Amino acid sequence: MSKRFAACSLLVVVGLAATGPAQAGILEDLARAVFGRPARLAPTYLAPEPLPLDVTVRPQHRKKASVAASAKPKPPAIKLDPETEPYWYLRDPTLRRGDIVVARSGALVFEGPRESEHVTADFVALEHSRLVPKAFKQRINAAVAGTVTDPGAVASANDRTGN
Repeated sequence: MSKRFAACSLLVVVGLAATGPAQAGILEDLARAVFGRPARLAPTYLAPEPLPLDVTVRPQHRKKASVAASAKPKPPAIKLDPETEPYWYLRDPTLRRGDIVVARSGALVFEGPRESEHVTADFVALEHSRLVPKAFKQRINAAVAGTVTDPGAVASANDRTGN
């Protein structure tokens, strides 16, 4: 009997091994037949993790809101009239060092301090100023060439400024 039992069990094992992939759930089927069907759970899926974004964030610098200019400019505090007053630029309170003034005598560069009243020594002829680059001097002279009424006035302006 032991030889028979060994031969039968060998046949069962070989049979199960040969049908392994095709009958993978044979024990589960046997368990369901004996104990009943287990409750089916809803399938759960894992959402794939999102890949990290490769983005460089640059902060935006907001421009300050500019004050809207009115359509009509404010009248100047001091009325300057080049027609009636030949040295009108001496009373201009807005002049800063390096400003260029075109007078009857030609282009002058302001090189004095910022005060309300100026003197003629504060102004230098454009050709003799160190504050204005040479290329800019040429452009200004070309623009002013048609506005100078008296060529001898340029020489007198240089004499007044000490150059």
